[in-house]
Amino acid sequence: MPFRFKSLGYAARPVEVSATLLNPLLQRARNIHPEDADLASSLWPEAGNFLSHSSLSALIRDEIEGAKIAEEIEEHKQFLNRLSSLLPALSDLFNPTLPDNLEGFCSCIDDCCSDYRTGRSRLRQDRQLREALEATDSASEHLARALEALDAVTRYIEGDYQELHNSHFAHEEGNILISVARIEEKNNPFSTIQDLTQQMRVCQATLGIARVRASESPEELFMITKRGKNVIVEYAHMMSLMWNGPAITTTPGSDFALLCSLLFECATGETAEGLAGAINLYARSPRRKQKEEEETEFQEDELGEDNFEAVRAQMQRAMKKMEECRKLIESGLLDDFTQRLLLKYSERNLKIIRAASEIYGPFQIRMSHLNDDQLANFTQIDIRALARLDIELGNIRRSIKRNSGNPN
Repeated sequence: MPFRFKSLGYAARPVEVSATLLNPLLQRARNIHPEDADLASSLWPEAGNFLSHSSLSALIRDEIEGAKIAEEIEEHKQFLNRLSSLLPALSDLFNPTLPDNLEGFCSCIDDCCSDYRTGRSRLRQDRQLREALEATDSASEHLARALEALDAVTRYIEGDYQELHNSHFAHEEGNILISVARIEEKNNPFSTIQDLTQQMRVCQATLGIARVRASESPEELFMITKRGKNVIVEYAHMMSLMWNGPAITTTPGSDFALLCSLLFECATGETAEGLAGAINLYARSPRRKQKEEEETEFQEDELGEDNFEAVRAQMQRAMKKMEECRKLIESGLLDDFTQRLLLKYSERNLKIIRAASEIYGPFQIRMSHLNDDQLANFTQIDIRALARLDIELGNIRRSIKRNSGNPN
């Protein structure tokens, strides 16, 4: 059964969804609070109805330019009109376990189209990777020179450094950065210039490790962001996994190809656009396998009632890190200091595994496991506290602008 449209007031599948009914659902999916929406619309016409959560918050804090607000409002209006027409056809391609979760479905489509629009300004993936590697090498070289320079002058400045360090981090009026007690702690990382040098050497080692990792899986290390049609195809695959949609296939004219085309039209307004190249590329990529494994793991977690699930996951992460440390050490590409650092890191993860194996349960892993007192604590959390701070900050900034006569 495809997604139902009962939440929008339709008893049966509509040919087209009313934009007036769909927009409030999208704003709920974007976690737009009604009070924030009203305030945003008072600051800029229609802002509360059409801005994303991040842009609306930026408007309230007075951190966004008017041109960007106007552009996003117009983009969302066009997106809303396209989604109103395409949503029933998109829904027909899925057989969700919870067919009334139309809000979640629309939220994912909204994210897909938003990420596609954002990705238009991103660099090509190969250039992103090249620049990330160049930045890593540059940081490593500069850090090495800084360490050499510090070694040459340490004996002249170490006394003054420690005194000035303690003065800076002391608990004084107007400069509350760290408590006085922590200054005397042995684990204070910068109490002497020798400690600072050691921290810099750890950073240098980290950059070296990053460089070795980059030779094996640079995309994961530097989190190279997708752009263009690749964004559409990856979202189509993810949505199919989540809601029993069409299986990914490279066959032209398949339901999966249709899903990609509809999402592309929703994002751009362009019809009959071929995405065969992007589909073929993604279908053979490690990213596809990773997404399928993540979804399988998620479904198993949802169905299970394993009280020790979190503990087991912690142990698995620690074992994975130990194995990675072993491979890095055996690569022969790292200096002695970095290898010793990796050995210490492995020892730390071994302690985590041993400690986790000795933990007793059971644990509370679902809301249904909480007692009345614990549930009552949730009701005491002020979820609007941060929003009120944003409002206050924005009011202060706008007041300063008005009083100074300078809009910037």
